[in-house]
Parts: sequence; C-alpha cells; structure tokens
Amino acid sequence: MKRRQRIVDLLELAVPEQPALSPDAGTCAYVLRTADAETDKPVRALWCLGIPEGEPRQLTRGPSDSSPAWAPDGGAIAFLRSSDAPSQVWLLPAHGGEPEQLTTLPLGAGAPVWSPDGSRIAFAAPVDPHASAGEDDGARLRRGAEPIVADRLSYQADGAGFLRTVRKHLFVLDPGTRDCRQLTRGDWHSGDPAWSPDGKKLAFAAATAPDADLTPRAPVFVVDVEVDSDATEPEPVGLLDGVAGPVTWAPDGSAQLVVGWTGDPIGHAGLLRQPADGGAPVDLTAPLDRNVMPGGPAYPGALPQIAGDDRTVLFCVRDRGCTHLYSVPIDGGSPAPIVTVTPAAGTSAHDTAFLAPDAPREGAAAPRRTASRRCPRVTRRAECR
Repeated sequence: MKRRQRIVDLLELAVPEQPALSPDAGTCAYVLRTADAETDKPVRALWCLGIPEGEPRQLTRGPSDSSPAWAPDGGAIAFLRSSDAPSQVWLLPAHGGEPEQLTTLPLGAGAPVWSPDGSRIAFAAPVDPHASAGEDDGARLRRGAEPIVADRLSYQADGAGFLRTVRKHLFVLDPGTRDCRQLTRGDWHSGDPAWSPDGKKLAFAAATAPDADLTPRAPVFVVDVEVDSDATEPEPVGLLDGVAGPVTWAPDGSAQLVVGWTGDPIGHAGLLRQPADGGAPVDLTAPLDRNVMPGGPAYPGALPQIAGDDRTVLFCVRDRGCTHLYSVPIDGGSPAPIVTVTPAAGTSAHDTAFLAPDAPREGAAAPRRTASRRCPRVTRRAECR
C-alpha cells in the first residue's frame, strides 16, 4: 500500500482466529473474522486448509461461528453459532455438508470439548436457577429489568455486565441422541471442563466458598460423569488454598496441569502440576519469572497442551509486551522458548497452530512441528477469503 491507511480500510481486513488442528495434524480449521459494513458488525465464519500447502476452503457462512473443535476421529467439527439468539453447539461434517444444531439451552452454550472417545461433548454454560420452568424470552426480559439486589462483590463481570442470578455450570452432551445433562449446580461459577484421559471425569476450577469474593480461593475439582449428576458432588483435588484457572490433564491421568497460583493471586500466574491424588503442586515455570498466558480477550495466549512425546508441555508466556510459545518437561526442568513471535495461540497433538502478525493489517495462522522445529505459514493475505 502506497498511501496511509484510512478508517475505511478496516472493512477490508480478514483476520484468522482460533486455529484448531485436526487429530492427524493434516488440516487446520480456523475462524475468519471480517466486517459487514451494512450492519456495522464483525462476521465470523469457519474455514479450513490443508497443511502445509493447502488452499483455504470456507466451511460456514457465519455470521457468528466460533470455537471449532475436531472430533477425535477427525470426521466432524463441533462449534458455536449465534445470530440473534445465544450461542448453541452445532456439528459440521468435516468433509462437507450442512451443520446440525445440537443444543437449545435458554441462555446458550459454551465452547465444546470432545471426550477422548468422541462419544460426548462437555462445555460450560450459563444457567439461571431462579428461572421458572418454561420461562419464555419475554418473561426473562421482564425479570432482567427488575432491581438488582447484590450481597456479593461478584455481581458483575467484564464482558458480561450484571450477572444477576445467572451462574456458569458444566454440561455433558451426547451428539448422537442430543441428550444434554447438567453436571454441576450451586451458587458459584464453574470453570471450563477438561476430560480425563479415560473419559470418565471432568476437571475444572471453581470458587465455591461463600466468601470467595472476599478471600480468593478457587481449587481444582473433579466430577465423575459416569454417575447421575443428582447423586454426586464435585470433589476438590488440589490448590485448596490457591487460585486455579484453566485445567488440563497429564496423558497418564496422574496429574492436572493448571494455570494459576498456589496462594493468593499475587504476581505471575504459573504452570502448576497438581498430582491427582491431592499432593503438593509443583510450579513448572518457576525458573522463568514470567506470566503464563492461557489466552483471553486482549490477553493473547493459549491453553497449555501436551506435545506428541507425552512428556513435554507447550504453553505461552508474556515477556516485554509480547506472548511467546515455550516448552517444559512435564516432570520439571528448564523452560525453553519454541517460538518467540507475537502473539501466540493454540496447540494440538504433535503440532502447534498459532497466530503470528504478518503485517500491521492482519495475522497469519501457521502450524509448527515441535520435533523438527518446522514452522511454515498456512494463510496469507490474498488467501484469507
């Protein structure tokens, strides 16, 4: 471009987001964000391409598709879709076809997470325990206009506004029968779920104490999905005096990997290996003295992932205003940089997909083979749409 950028140029930007590698690491699905000038809104649709030389192929038309997640057999992609209603989980055949809606929850669903055998999908979703049975949209809006009575500090949240009586809890969905079952209940918010390697349990973080808004504590919990949700309670398994964030599992199920703090949330968040038997956590990133970045709005990063050797953890850290991709042995050792570019994103299996800025105008999604350190680019400016 031989002239200075103008405000109207924003309408021409096409930015890839949320890359997700297929189980065989041969295809990358991602969200492509563009702008609709007539509605003055962003448009998000699902695209995919082969790695490393594939051509981008549009999978959906949007306008609000996000959070792609591959089924373990690579045959389908679960994702979130919203339009004028709350986001719901949809299922798309990976090789083409019409997507099918799987959930119809009143307040919508959260990002889908497949079980290891592909038979179930877990997610966290907003629920309102004070809603009456069969409450319609009109009644919900009227109740939402009533005065707010707050007795805790956590009555509102960034990006969500006033929470009122809405709480976030875990669900498990059978994509075949569409049966959707709520697993957790209570006057607290559940973190996002992570499947155990055997597919029988879900781990998550939650601040369940009545004074959690005054004394920050968010232990790691595990809930058994094989037991009726009315007959089981989540079991605290670690960080009872700490604050846990996103959780994942070690490949052998012996520990959870948690982004968080062992005590008060002061200073850098660490990457903690929490033994599943409730032992003392170990901070795998203590030698770095840098903040571990699990990702979020305005905070680029990614959830920690296990590399193909099952002994290495890939994670993101913040340094000098940029997010970088690092690795560390799962049993402890010296963290090492893998990709030191701005901002990093997601990982999967033997490869790591991440977003790296290509120019001031847009980003580029690229896979990385962690063993060979090969890092080809898979999207370019002219290929994004």
